[in-house]
Amino acid sequence: MRSGDWEVWVCDSDGSNPVQLTSFRHGGTERPSWSTDGKQIRFTSNAEGHSQDYVIDVTGGTARKFETLSGAAARLFPPRGASPDRKLRYFTRDGGVLSVPIEGGQERAVFTFPKPIMYFEVCAAGIYFLTFGTTSPSELMFYRFPNGPITKVAAAVNPAQVGLSVSPDGRWLLYTKLTSLGSDLMLVESFN
Repeated sequence: MRSGDWEVWVCDSDGSNPVQLTSFRHGGTERPSWSTDGKQIRFTSNAEGHSQDYVIDVTGGTARKFETLSGAAARLFPPRGASPDRKLRYFTRDGGVLSVPIEGGQERAVFTFPKPIMYFEVCAAGIYFLTFGTTSPSELMFYRFPNGPITKVAAAVNPAQVGLSVSPDGRWLLYTKLTSLGSDLMLVESFN
C-alpha cells in the first residue's frame, strides 16, 4: 500500500531501499513466494477481475502469468505447501500442521499450536509460521524438523493476511505488514 495500491515490493532486510516491483494500480496482490533460484517472485493478484498467479523478476520488469511459463520455469516454484523435495504436502487443520505424501497416503500430524496459524512456509530446516493474534500479538514462529522444538523468531506487528515466504537459501523471510488502513466518507445529496 506504500504507493496507494496493493503492489509487490522488495527491500533490504532492515526495511531500507524499498523498490516497487508491480504497477497494477488496482486490485490486490498477495501470497508472494520466492523461486528456488531466488531470482523471481510468484504472487497472486486479482488485477484482471479474478485471482490468478503471476511471476516477476526480483529486479523488476513486467509481471507474467504463471500459467504461461514453460515447464522448466514453472518448476522453479514448488507447489504451495510442498516440502523442498516435493515429497510431502503440508496443510493446517484444527490448530495444527499436518502432512500427507504428494503421491498419496496417510495424513500425519506434524505439530499443534495453541494460537491459530495464519500462514506457514516449509523450508529444508523446518516450518516457519505466522500466528493470528486477536487477544495477544501475532508471532512469527519456527518448527524445526524432525521433531521440534517450536521457537519464537519475532513479534509480528500488524501482519496482513496475505502471505509468508522464505528465501531459497533460508536467510530471508518475507511477510506483509499492514501499516495503514483507511476509507473515505462521501456525502451524496438529492439521492433518490
